[in-house]
Amino acid sequence: MSQAQPASVGRKDAMTIGAASVGTVFEWYDFYLYGSLATYITHHFFSGVNETTGYIFALLAFAAGFAVRPARIPSWSPCS
Repeated sequence: MSQAQPASVGRKDAMTIGAASVGTVFEWYDFYLYGSLATYITHHFFSGVNETTGYIFALLAFAAGFAVRPARIPSWSPCS
């Protein structure tokens, strides 16, 4: 019976994992900032409507970022 050798992670794989991790951290930080500042964004960008509607618009813009995120994968993926 032969034993399988564990696969080693090469330099290119490590660079890919590192770059993907850094990109994910920046993206989630961006979502965190937008969510934290949603009230401020409501008053400055959606001031033409009442406060509740403006807050809903700010949260819808926030949700659009999550909705578009999976759609971007084929265009940025090196496998496409």
